[in-house]
Amino acid sequence: MQFIKFRQSILHIYGLYFCIAASSLAANTIAEDDFWTALQKNSYAATENTNSQEKMATVWQAFPMECEWLEQDIEGGLAAYLSSTSQENILALALKKAICETKELQDEFRDRYAGKDSKMMLNLYLEVCRERRMQRLAKLEGQCQQYLVIQRQPLDLSVHSKSLTGGSKLCLMQWSNQKADIQEILSDSEGILRDITLASDAKKLLFSWQKNPDKPQAAIYEMLLRNHQVRQVTDGKALDLYPAYLPDREILFTSDRCKVVSPEGSNVFNFYTCDPAETTLSRLGIEQYSMVSPCVLQDGRVLYSKHYEYTADNCPRPIFQMYPDATGIRPFYFYQSSKFQTPIQMRQCPDSHLVVGILSEGDHAYGQPVLVDSHVIPTNQPLGPVVGESSPGLRYLSPFNRKTKRCFQSPCPLSNDLFVIAGSIPAAKENTGSFGLYYMDSRGNTELLHYNPDQSYSEIVAVKARPRPFVRSSDVDASKKTGTVYVQTIYRDSGLVDYPRNKVQKVRMVGVRYRNSAVGEQRFQAGTQVMQVATPVGVGHASREVKMVLGEAPVYEDGSMMIEIPARIPVYLQFLNEQGAMVLQTSYALVLQPGEYYSSTTLWPAGQMTPSSNSVLTQAMQQGVYRFEGEIPGEGFSFEKNVASILGQNCAQCHNAQHPSLNLSETKIEDATAQRSWSLAYLSLTHAQQSVGTSQSGGYIGNPGNYAVCWPEVYFDYEPLRPCYAGSIRSNLVQLLANGHHEVKLEPSQLDQIRCWLDLGVPYCGDYLEANTWSGRQRKEYGVLIRQTENTETY
Repeated sequence: MQFIKFRQSILHIYGLYFCIAASSLAANTIAEDDFWTALQKNSYAATENTNSQEKMATVWQAFPMECEWLEQDIEGGLAAYLSSTSQENILALALKKAICETKELQDEFRDRYAGKDSKMMLNLYLEVCRERRMQRLAKLEGQCQQYLVIQRQPLDLSVHSKSLTGGSKLCLMQWSNQKADIQEILSDSEGILRDITLASDAKKLLFSWQKNPDKPQAAIYEMLLRNHQVRQVTDGKALDLYPAYLPDREILFTSDRCKVVSPEGSNVFNFYTCDPAETTLSRLGIEQYSMVSPCVLQDGRVLYSKHYEYTADNCPRPIFQMYPDATGIRPFYFYQSSKFQTPIQMRQCPDSHLVVGILSEGDHAYGQPVLVDSHVIPTNQPLGPVVGESSPGLRYLSPFNRKTKRCFQSPCPLSNDLFVIAGSIPAAKENTGSFGLYYMDSRGNTELLHYNPDQSYSEIVAVKARPRPFVRSSDVDASKKTGTVYVQTIYRDSGLVDYPRNKVQKVRMVGVRYRNSAVGEQRFQAGTQVMQVATPVGVGHASREVKMVLGEAPVYEDGSMMIEIPARIPVYLQFLNEQGAMVLQTSYALVLQPGEYYSSTTLWPAGQMTPSSNSVLTQAMQQGVYRFEGEIPGEGFSFEKNVASILGQNCAQCHNAQHPSLNLSETKIEDATAQRSWSLAYLSLTHAQQSVGTSQSGGYIGNPGNYAVCWPEVYFDYEPLRPCYAGSIRSNLVQLLANGHHEVKLEPSQLDQIRCWLDLGVPYCGDYLEANTWSGRQRKEYGVLIRQTENTETY
């Protein structure tokens, strides 16, 4: 017992010495009595009408390490302690939790806390925490001594670096003797440094530098670590972010230079590659949602995310994978969440297939750290569960605490069980503006390594060499204009398992063109969300994009298909029955590179598996590839050009002003919100009504659930779709016209046009410029953006 007490005294003295030596944690970390006094003085109950946030900040700045212990051991953190009237009970629970990790002294400490008052309990708690801290930080020894960090003014950094406060530093942190020494490498008092990534040999790094925070322009820069020499890689005329070294030493980054906007109207970021020697750029990504946060795995694959402005409740948000030439794009891991939207900042754990990352909420560059094991839940299994439940293959390192609102960013894995990470300081404004540097293990335990109340740490990268990722030969054949899609069966994982095999006979290839600017808008309710669609091509709830019918190909009785589709064009696939009505469509667009061969067991998100070599010989294999011989249409499907003439010839003479319930005249109605001019026939068929209320802005909103004219709604990529729930297969109008209405009998080709219009989501415009009420200046600017997009080889 005397030996234990002597050891305990030594640990106590060493702990006090460490608190004083680690000056980076606070200006002065002093004795327990002072911490006790500070807690009592800043208790919320001490005085009336006090600012609780200021009180927390006062204690945090003086005693950051001690406050951090209370944050992790008390439900509700320091705020719960300061506002409690039973602090002794809270400390007893915190002490029990802390004791559980100090295995060597568990029995002695457990005996010592009984019957103590609050002050003595606090002192004992701090003693236990110091021992626990030394045990935890001992794991960092021998892992890595140097780290690159970004230091900036406390701010809420967004995924896309918009509306930011300037001023940031690139620093080198030396970790030695359980102390952080931070040295400045590069500083910009006005600009923004972000997105640092290290080469595999740890001799150079890439980062993004926005020199003027008021201008949406950032360039990629490279720095040699040995002398801190910096050179500019990209021209900086666009917003270039998230650089990464590819295995063949080319540089991958994401940029808004593609001049495309999302359906909601935000600038879209697509992947580009840059030859560092010649600084020539090539566009890889063809997306209408931003491709962000690339991570190069040791086997040569690239993980990335797509950033969405909106999300439906429990809508799947995959982590994607591709090869460095943008072939083989498919989900790496699915998860469903009612709260978190975008997986970002993914990094592979050393010598492991595990990936650590952040699940971000909204547009924030922070969120909750997770460890992903894609081997646990194969991608042909059902989607993962909602946040808060156990999820095979995905583990939350630090569960979201709604009371303290703790959040993290930029996890730096040192092993499967050990991470250095930037964590929010609860006392900071809104709990998200200021971040310190933390130790974290796979059980969510944390220790504060470095904290500066006047600065925030947004990124951290270990300066440690690793093996060069595998260099994969490219499958792209630039001489070709198409790629090939082979599917073993469309029935697996699609909801069509009980659908008669001989009913689905064709697949329609639907190409999509993306908008180049946000001109006009629609706002409407979709479930629990108020959706916004910029540059609309139809009324609210209608198709969000211009769509081109590229052709049709056979689907065989066994569900197999092997078809060519145009390369570098987003293509949806619609599966049709013997009447030409759509049974089901893919919920995401395929984009193939020239010459790419894409094979899968099924096209549905829950089954992205490459068929095994011992698969049976399918009918599609026996018949061979169905060649795409057509040309890409200059315009998409237009109501005015493809449907209105049919109605005008056959229906408008009866369905006119004397038939107000279904007036099919060509009279134009201006929609000031959408900045479009719709025909009365289109508004009648879609049962569109002018919306009321500020949330929907007064535009025309269609009714897709109408029994006569119904159509499928798709708002999110990879949103689960139900077969046969809407479209021409459910429309009474199609049945009426097919049977003959009075003396009207349409030709089969005319019925096919109407079916197609319904299944495409009832678009009005076949071009984003069609039927617009824009100003001359808006038309001119849009034309310039179209030409700029074409120069990036989008189509």
